[in-house]
Amino acid sequence: MTSKKAMNPESLEDTDEGDYSDQKVPKGWQHVSVGEILTLKRGYDLPKQDRQDGIFPIFAANGIVGTHSKYMARAPGVVTGRSGTIGKVYVIEEDFWPLNTALYVKDFHGNDPNFIAWLLRHLDLTQFNSSTAVPSLNRNIVHKHTSSIPPLAEQIRIVSKIESLQARSTKTRALLAEVKPLIAQLRQSVLRSAFNGSLTADWRAKQQEADTSGSTQIDGAKHETASELLHRIRIERRERWDAAQLAAFVAKGKEPSTGWRGKYKEPEPVNETGLLELPEGWCWATWEAILADEKGAFKRGPFGSALKKSMFVNAGYKVYEQYCPINDDCSFARYYITSEKFDELRAFAVKANDFLVSCSGTLGRITQVPEIYENGVINQALLRVRIDNDVISDLYFKWLFRSPFFQKNIFDNATGSAIPNVKGVKELKAMPIPIPPLKEQNEIVHVALRALNGIDILESTLEHANSHIENIDQSILSKAFRGELVPQDPNDEPASELLARIQAAREADATTKNSSKKKTPRRKKKASP
Repeated sequence: MTSKKAMNPESLEDTDEGDYSDQKVPKGWQHVSVGEILTLKRGYDLPKQDRQDGIFPIFAANGIVGTHSKYMARAPGVVTGRSGTIGKVYVIEEDFWPLNTALYVKDFHGNDPNFIAWLLRHLDLTQFNSSTAVPSLNRNIVHKHTSSIPPLAEQIRIVSKIESLQARSTKTRALLAEVKPLIAQLRQSVLRSAFNGSLTADWRAKQQEADTSGSTQIDGAKHETASELLHRIRIERRERWDAAQLAAFVAKGKEPSTGWRGKYKEPEPVNETGLLELPEGWCWATWEAILADEKGAFKRGPFGSALKKSMFVNAGYKVYEQYCPINDDCSFARYYITSEKFDELRAFAVKANDFLVSCSGTLGRITQVPEIYENGVINQALLRVRIDNDVISDLYFKWLFRSPFFQKNIFDNATGSAIPNVKGVKELKAMPIPIPPLKEQNEIVHVALRALNGIDILESTLEHANSHIENIDQSILSKAFRGELVPQDPNDEPASELLARIQAAREADATTKNSSKKKTPRRKKKASP
């Protein structure tokens, strides 16, 4: 049995070759250019119609893309991307056809193929990208790059150790991948339970225990049900409307006309057929019931010639786009309009605490305009919503809008396959809204946000774990190619002897080729008639 010893500082030797002139490698290792130990060759073209039938896999830059009846490279093989996708490295255990978007190792020159694959991964071939448009890998640049190789026997030990450790990483990564969709489901579950009443079921039970006089009490304050709240708001709105109409008659010096009170439009009742049964104290409401009592509280951006790109300027009044709700960030800005155009489109202007909803392309995203914002208008891809905080709180409305119930309704009312669109203001306003009492709305937001924050922490921990695994994988490769992953064996044939054989074989091959060229007679040109 050969004896082995762990690498130590005394086993290192200085070298001044190539890119590693200031580094050390273990005894028996050798600094080399990549081209000294392998030969990369460009793949072969093959029409798409010929990539369907056969037994030999066809490899492109991004992996297998079909099969063919013939092969152009023998197994084992190592393939990487040449154009489009670069950096991925594939080990192939059967004869194959490499496409011209790939590079394959034509000759390993006695090195272990799996070790060569790990070497190419360690080099991070993306660093050799020679194009700013479509990523492209120049094999000559790779050939000139300097690396270091161990003895052949140690190559095999390194591959075995890397694959053993990578198997653990792969298993851990797979387990973490199973957790990710569960986190998304958990988030949706919290939102679903928040707006069907189950999240605050215990809270409501405590309110009922405090009921002493037929009306639920909390902290000594009367607990108004949602129905009572909406009824009170309707009365107050009607009174304000009546007062405004009478003031208008007085301003015109006229007596109130006959039947003027009948012109007031009460909100339509909700058709509760097929709707979820709500908890006690809740009720279904229409959009009219929750919107601010003002004109334009529910307004889609201007269409057609009202707002075109030709009207945009470099500075002025901001044009709010769907990227704001998509990113939940109103600071996004690409386009501006003049003050004259802003005055013309003032009906579409935003103000603090407005909600902006994406209703074209990416549907159903929502954000709220902050207290400090840029004056501007919405474009046609946005819906501006102003709500009545005496009926519904900002946070409750925002999270209700993001809940599975509301999102399903939005997509059920969407049209278009290429660019989805909300059908229109009428269809969106027809969506029923579950309204709890205001105090319960605040409790829902409090409990839901606490749960969602916990889920965010869990998700962040998951991302950190994945990142940590990636760092471990990189650390494994770094140790492997510094000679620190497995112990050195003094009985191993040094890499310098392997390189000497490679060089001798190449020189012999070159001599053979030159001899063949000399022996091949040139064809005589036919004399002209």
